[in-house]
Amino acid sequence: MKLTHHCVYIYLCLLFTVSLQAETHVSGIISQNTRWTAGKGPYVIMNDIEIATTCRLTIEAGTVVLIGKPIVYDTAIVQYDYTDTHMVAIKIKGMISCIGKPNKRITFRPASTDPSSPTWYGIVFDRSFDDLSEMAFVDITGACFGITAKACKPLIRNTVIERNNVGLNCEAGGSMRIYNTVITQNFTCGIKITKANPTIINSIIAFNRNNGIWSDGVSLFSCTYSCFYGNADGNCIDCDPALGALVKINTKDSKNPPRDQFFNIFADPIFSGSSADSISKERDIRTPTTITQVLNPAIAKLLHQKQPDSESKKDAKITGRFVLSTYSPCINTGSTNGKFNNADGSRNTMGITGGSGF
Repeated sequence: MKLTHHCVYIYLCLLFTVSLQAETHVSGIISQNTRWTAGKGPYVIMNDIEIATTCRLTIEAGTVVLIGKPIVYDTAIVQYDYTDTHMVAIKIKGMISCIGKPNKRITFRPASTDPSSPTWYGIVFDRSFDDLSEMAFVDITGACFGITAKACKPLIRNTVIERNNVGLNCEAGGSMRIYNTVITQNFTCGIKITKANPTIINSIIAFNRNNGIWSDGVSLFSCTYSCFYGNADGNCIDCDPALGALVKINTKDSKNPPRDQFFNIFADPIFSGSSADSISKERDIRTPTTITQVLNPAIAKLLHQKQPDSESKKDAKITGRFVLSTYSPCINTGSTNGKFNNADGSRNTMGITGGSGF
């Protein structure tokens, strides 16, 4: 019996050790080139991280980063404001290569499973190296500012910025390049622009709790071939008056939704599985009547035999969050610039599934 108890004790110790090894705690200044891998994750950050000017942090596809509340104040890392002193931030003064894959996205989210408000400060590009700073196929949620750029032009593409206070914060010359990104359900605004000139292309800015883009009224930013919809207090605040001013179109053509002179469209992006997707299917006269809707059993059997499998197979291929429905007006309506073409060579599709990686 003593041996049995001893074996159980050893087993529990080993189990506890394995559980400890299942996550990696990081904090402080990263002063040498560093790589984070999915296998060593999740990475748990309880205090500020700063990537030093001469260093690069590489985050591999599929990696999960969890951010908690700070344990102690880190005096070695400069704090930007009062909020920053009470929240964890990831500050990039050097370089970051944070590139996931469509089926292995990189995630930054609060360690708390259900935070009622933003619990971390966000990712800050502070005069980082433009050509060597990129985030792609990344999901960022639960931050005060999802991504902030100061005096640099990081590339943000195929990324989801969701349920932050401010989604993307461009300030003091922080002119992000925002391509094929979904910016949704952020509280104050999707994108905030102050003395900066970001470039926004092929992106979806929808369902934010207040504003889509909130500018300072003087910044000369560019927003083209993007989709705006359902931003509760307005799509564009203090922006160029032409941004959002609709041009005349054939309003009877459902495939040609309202747009402005910058080729931005103003219509529901229709994500797969959404209520708009269901309504579109019901209204589609090309969709075969389902067997359960046919009262005559003989006709239902005949319909089942003749109904092609293509429809069900086509829907089965649509997986993942923020994937567009086949009814979406954002499909093949992005930029006509060839460098943004989809993998099959077709015109760019707005949102995270568009483009070929450029």
